[in-house]
Amino acid sequence: MKTMFTRSLMLCAAIVYGATALAQPAPKPKYNVLFIAVDDLRPELGAYGNRLIKTPNIDRLASWGVRFDQAFVQYPLCNPSRASLLNGRYPTQTGVLDNRTWFGAAHPEFVSLPKYFKQQGYASLRTGKIFHGGIDDFEAWTDEKIVASAMQTLRRIFGRAVPDPLDYQLTRWAIDPFALGAYSFNALGATPQMRDDLAASVAGKLFFAGEATSRRHFGSAHGAYLSGLRAAREIAGA
Repeated sequence: MKTMFTRSLMLCAAIVYGATALAQPAPKPKYNVLFIAVDDLRPELGAYGNRLIKTPNIDRLASWGVRFDQAFVQYPLCNPSRASLLNGRYPTQTGVLDNRTWFGAAHPEFVSLPKYFKQQGYASLRTGKIFHGGIDDFEAWTDEKIVASAMQTLRRIFGRAVPDPLDYQLTRWAIDPFALGAYSFNALGATPQMRDDLAASVAGKLFFAGEATSRRHFGSAHGAYLSGLRAAREIAGA
């Protein structure tokens, strides 16, 4: 009797365990996300009831998803609008109110939409204009995308014969604690002494040049050129 009870208890436990294992939710699929940004596209589309303008492809795309009828632009300029949309904050919060300011200069802690996807393990890629032209959130894109963009520029200048790189290393100036974003922006809190510290050699054997090492002409090609002359003199006199 005791043996039968033990076997029954084991059988019940196995059934309960099996049912629990079967009840485990299946992992959620990881969908691809396609984000399309179009300059100055008003809702003058067939999907919004316009019968004069023929937009069959956009209409078909709209039929597959959700159409927003109460979505309004945040600001009457491109850069503030895109910075607002891609950060989920009002222009007064991003501090971007013109077409020259990068939101990350004043708010490096902001995580933009593409950067969030990248942090979640997605390959974050773009082509064309997502942020404002010439003002990009480079930290948001997958490394391969940045390298591909650089190679595209090189081949446009020097021709298609430029070979693919054997390796690459990205310098993330915006979050570099030593450069403090000096490559593109003079970060808040940067001092002239920091430029001098960057320019100082290591034991008279390792020398540094670059616009970030120039006290008077930082952030400029002229500063980079002068810093190269300075480093050359230091090497010659070492």
